[in-house]
Amino acid sequence: MAYGRIDGSDWLKQLNDNFDVLELAELIELASNAETITGTDATKGVSPAGFIAALAALAHPIVTSSSIKATTAPVDHTHPAIGVGVYGTPVVETSLVDCIGFTVNMATATNKTDADTSSMAAFIGSSNTTDTPHVKVQGLLASATVHGDLFDAYAVQGHLTIHDAMATHDPNAHLTGLSGKALLSAAVEQGWVTGVLAIIDGAGAVTGLCHAIAGQVEAGVGANVCDAVLFLGADATVPTAIELSGVANMTAFLKVNAIGGCVIANALVPATDPGAGTVGADACLKVMVGATPYYIPMYDTLHG
Repeated sequence: MAYGRIDGSDWLKQLNDNFDVLELAELIELASNAETITGTDATKGVSPAGFIAALAALAHPIVTSSSIKATTAPVDHTHPAIGVGVYGTPVVETSLVDCIGFTVNMATATNKTDADTSSMAAFIGSSNTTDTPHVKVQGLLASATVHGDLFDAYAVQGHLTIHDAMATHDPNAHLTGLSGKALLSAAVEQGWVTGVLAIIDGAGAVTGLCHAIAGQVEAGVGANVCDAVLFLGADATVPTAIELSGVANMTAFLKVNAIGGCVIANALVPATDPGAGTVGADACLKVMVGATPYYIPMYDTLHG
């Protein structure tokens, strides 16, 4: 690649004159104004006086007909292949800072009067402007493919860290590692609307655990800090709390790993055959209705 040095008050015209040269080339490094470039240079371009300020004033300062290529191998979150943002360094765990190809850093220290003002590192959106019945609109598609042994794999992973003591503006505000929402602003004639969709597919065998949805409260969380592993709520009328489909393919409705805690053995006395006219049971499930405990009997044998 060879192009003329850009200098002087007519730098914009000179830059346009060099577009044909730069379009198919790979600009390795942008030189600083302090560096001296004479004639042409195959690897460096110099930013003339006023160039950065002019770019900042444009609505779309960078437009390219091809891709943006990073030639530097990523190191960590402070030395990625491509980095955007100078507003702050994100709080990250040391186990997550290795080999990051692209980073967007954002931090805010300015309060807003609007309670719903967003401070986001990146916004990515997609839409169709007319009927496109064969098009799948995706705001963001993240994909990960595993070809060998590793420690973990996540197509998408969200981490929320409460670094310092804080309070929310609204008692119903959310602090969450991952959020999904479907907003019904118009009628949907057919389809399957979900706030979050989780699917297991493929014919591969799994020797460990395999669940379409999993929730886990770790041992380090204090007692009774977490109210429940799963919460279901409805402010609008819905016909059921849980809907099952394909029950013929389900061996059991519920599986518990052992007797203990909310599963109580021989809790209803006398614990005898209910066919004898008693209310006995082999075990029971403890449920709370408000602050009052109730017990659902369970039997280890079907009785006629």
